[in-house]
Amino acid sequence: MGAYKVLIYAAAEETAGRLAALAAPLAEGSIVYLKAGSAFPEQEAAAVKAAAEAAGAAVLIAPASKKGNEVMARAAQLIDTGCVTEALSLAAQDGKLTAKRAIYGGIAVGNFAFETETAVLTVALSALAGVETAGSFEAAAAPAAAAAPSKELVKTEPLAKTVDLTKAKRIVSFGRGVAKKEDISAVEALAAKLGAEIGCSRPIAEELKWLPQEHQVGITGALVKPDLYIALGISGAIQHFAGMKDSKIIVAVNNNKKAPIFQFADYGIVGDLYEVLPALEEAIGD
Repeated sequence: MGAYKVLIYAAAEETAGRLAALAAPLAEGSIVYLKAGSAFPEQEAAAVKAAAEAAGAAVLIAPASKKGNEVMARAAQLIDTGCVTEALSLAAQDGKLTAKRAIYGGIAVGNFAFETETAVLTVALSALAGVETAGSFEAAAAPAAAAAPSKELVKTEPLAKTVDLTKAKRIVSFGRGVAKKEDISAVEALAAKLGAEIGCSRPIAEELKWLPQEHQVGITGALVKPDLYIALGISGAIQHFAGMKDSKIIVAVNNNKKAPIFQFADYGIVGDLYEVLPALEEAIGD
């Protein structure tokens, strides 16, 4: 199926064993394991590059942890090649290494082929969990002393966070259907009556900046699954749908009867948001 020199980068030997088992069908000779260190990601990436060159590795693999994704992306940049993150499986097709990964928030799977001699990728933790047997590997040569980092960690402070939508049981989200920032108060009033958190579409948080990023629902925001999700003036683009598709009940309000949101809503209201909102509040009562 193909023969590649493989380098694994991971913190735990158990994880390295699972990665080795996953890569074994593609490997030529021994699989080399570089234990993850505690240096800055840029230093770790340089160590990965050096270890890969020393081993003659053409395939560099790590678990898709937060650190693994960052280090391997930086290593790919140093090597001048591509990086596939969260890979579900690996294969060799027509002389090229290919990797499958979820796309569009998990509603489809894409197949990616590396056009370069060296492939860098991280494997989804869910894919690793299904690997029961450990593969064999040998330790990589100790890397040279890391260069001094370009930055210094001075102090750490907890990030202030006012809402965690992933834990919310009820969410009222709004999009461009809300014409003015001042009108968010009407959305807040409905949410208050329902005991719900406030969410929003990507343009509201990223472009208009009416709400902090933590309120954004979608692929680039929070992936939520509340008991009740109310979408006010949200068209239902795929990136938003992917973030709330697991909601138990979806209610949509939009003045465009052809809006995609209605395709997957349990209940839909076609109408002017500024007329529907007061009616909803009245129907709910105190």
